[in-house]
Amino acid sequence: MIKSHAKENPQAKRLMTIPGVEFILTYLFLSEIRDINRFPSEEKLSSYCALVPSVRQSGGFIQRGDLVKTGNTLLRWGFIEAAGSAIRFNPELKYWADRIKAKKGAGVAICAVAPKLVHIVYQVLTQKRDYQPRKIRTHRSSRPVSNLVAK
Repeated sequence: MIKSHAKENPQAKRLMTIPGVEFILTYLFLSEIRDINRFPSEEKLSSYCALVPSVRQSGGFIQRGDLVKTGNTLLRWGFIEAAGSAIRFNPELKYWADRIKAKKGAGVAICAVAPKLVHIVYQVLTQKRDYQPRKIRTHRSSRPVSNLVAK
């Protein structure tokens, strides 16, 4: 039933073009996010999904910690699950995850890729077009930082 509903919905079809996001996660994202226009930016959506680090600061000292506990835990779980499979199928996210995995481990790498996946979902839903990955450039200085969806 979920699969047939996801195939009929144009937003669901767009989300399923993202590697690692299948119909169950698509249905979860659409049902929990509801109207994407509620979020003025990708960062607000990431915060709603509880995929931002906790911050402790005093004066000029800033310390970032684990992911915050407040937010939509279903979306947090869904994006972390999707990040685990997206790393296998999306070369750009794999490149990003491998860099972090070498320094901090696989679990941290998946949790670091999940907010990038939130940004991709946000762009796909707001721009109303299918996901098209960017080409990977191995030279660090030539990699664009913003827009995770090719135009």
